[in-house]
Amino acid sequence: MKTINNNNLNLGINENLYKCSAIRKEREFYKCYSPIQKKHLIDEGFVCLYNDYNPKTQKSYWIFKMTNALGRELSLWSENKPRK
Repeated sequence: MKTINNNNLNLGINENLYKCSAIRKEREFYKCYSPIQKKHLIDEGFVCLYNDYNPKTQKSYWIFKMTNALGRELSLWSENKPRK
C-alpha cells in the first residue's frame, strides 16, 4: 500500500486554488493599457475603477469591471478600433 504525503497533497490543492482564484479575477476585471480605448470606454459610460502603473512595462493601465456589456463593447472595439 502506498502512503500519500499530505503536505505535498495540500500544496497541490492550495496551488490549484490559487490558480483558479487568479483566473476568476482575470475574468472579473478588464485591464486596459490603451489610453485611446480607456477614453472610448469612459465616453461609452463605463466606469474606470482605478488606474496604476506597471513598473515592468513602464505603462499606465486602467481597470474596469468586466460585464456582459463591456465584453460586447470590447468586441466592437476589436472590430472597429482606430488604427495608428
